[in-house]
Amino acid sequence: MEGNDQSNLDEIIANLLDQLTFQHKDEALWLTCGALYYIKRDFTESLLCYRKAYELDPNSHQTILRIALNYLNLSMYPEAVEWFEKYFDVALPSQIDEYADYFYALALKSINKSETAISVLENGLKKKPTNLLL
Repeated sequence: MEGNDQSNLDEIIANLLDQLTFQHKDEALWLTCGALYYIKRDFTESLLCYRKAYELDPNSHQTILRIALNYLNLSMYPEAVEWFEKYFDVALPSQIDEYADYFYALALKSINKSETAISVLENGLKKKPTNLLL
């Protein structure tokens, strides 16, 4: 990201954070802030925002997936596995992201659960055989 783009992104985030001081129960603002931090590759701040959104709606499969992905990017693999499992429990089969199995398998492999990771990938290939490419 170029310097000017970075400063624009920082300004947008600062404005969102200002809004959140008055609208701290606005899930959409927390999700937007989390997404912007994710774009900046600031996974710690992104995770904090998504956790706030999760507090407001603990049944949002999309928020749960974003939390899992942040933990994965932070190399916090046991936590990533836990949140991926939550995601698969909450999301309906039609709502499951086509790459969720792949990222879940990466987290499993990182905690030395390779056999389980292989099973997850095999199941993912059965669901969407043309979309899950390694």
